[in-house]
Amino acid sequence: MPSIKPQKTISILDILDSSASGRIIFLKLVDHSIGFLIILIIQGLLLCKPKSSGRIPENLKNVLIIRPGGIGDAVWLLPLIRVLKQRTGCSIDVLCERRNMAVFDLCREQLRHIWMYDEQGWKLIKDLASQNYDCVIDTEQYHHFSAIFTYLTSSSCRIGFDTVPHRSKIYTHKVPYDQQAQEYLMFLGLLNVILPIKSEEYLQQMVLDLPKMDLPQEIKRQSYITVYIGASVRERYWGSAKFAQLCRELVGSGHRVVLIGGKEDTKKAAEIKGLFNNDKIVDMVGKISLVQTVAVLKEGLGAVGADSGIMHLACAVNCPAVWLFGAGIERKWLPQYSKHESINLHLDCSPCTLFGYTPRCPYDVRCLKEISVAQVVNKIKILL
Repeated sequence: MPSIKPQKTISILDILDSSASGRIIFLKLVDHSIGFLIILIIQGLLLCKPKSSGRIPENLKNVLIIRPGGIGDAVWLLPLIRVLKQRTGCSIDVLCERRNMAVFDLCREQLRHIWMYDEQGWKLIKDLASQNYDCVIDTEQYHHFSAIFTYLTSSSCRIGFDTVPHRSKIYTHKVPYDQQAQEYLMFLGLLNVILPIKSEEYLQQMVLDLPKMDLPQEIKRQSYITVYIGASVRERYWGSAKFAQLCRELVGSGHRVVLIGGKEDTKKAAEIKGLFNNDKIVDMVGKISLVQTVAVLKEGLGAVGADSGIMHLACAVNCPAVWLFGAGIERKWLPQYSKHESINLHLDCSPCTLFGYTPRCPYDVRCLKEISVAQVVNKIKILL
């Protein structure tokens, strides 16, 4: 079987071929085209200005952290926010997207304000410029808009990843980015420009201490295994038949099963229950909020799902979990310090994801489809 080598850069064809929602594809297209042109204009302006010293303020008072994208990166950014708040006491704002905003609600007590660049329009530029940020930390790895907003804040201290040459010139402090390294270490590198923090301290801040909340009535006082059936792209979906068989095996072993996922996954849930329906299967797909989903993960015996932001949330509440890896980069995303197990066939063509983009698979997603239900059940037994 021939290998598929990830592209070194992202082309517009990759974006058009994405399996993401129409809204996300539109934003990425605008970022790829208009954002690129704006970056070139900013580069010209920077050449005409005296070079900024990029001095780190001795007493940080007002910091902006930029994190567009999905849930997973946002979860691993939470320790950065908590450590920065504890060590400096500064006011922290976050600029994110609507699709990952709920993650930052989990650390609302550490934040002054949450901005959303895909909701507030051009007024956001004026609002950010008026905040007089001492420092801006851009945690985006590739796209243009985050760098543009970093520049428009007029902050004299701008920290970001040194990934793409034309956008890297926006930053006064550039941090190397390694596609294969664990993501939390990359974020730690950004924080270390300001504070000398060790990885152990960073990881200690990963665990979320959620307030006690009422679980859905159907699963109160019940032991259960949580099965996340969602997938951000087709290439990360295990398949309805496999999930139905997994539910059959778990129920046959005496377990109650709770299905979770977003509203976009309700059709998948219906397919799974059409193949195997049982009163020990509780369907919470599209019915509960992200915070409630985290509570469900926390109170369960364990979780199963594809590499995803939800699985990172399982890690953040110490929920043992089995991850199904194919397109995603296991060494980058699988937690190394908790009770998490992975199943990865390590085919020649995987992983194929680069900077968050997963190309269409010409091999019918063999990397996931050839993972057997028996393999998953055995991993669950090991964890439990």
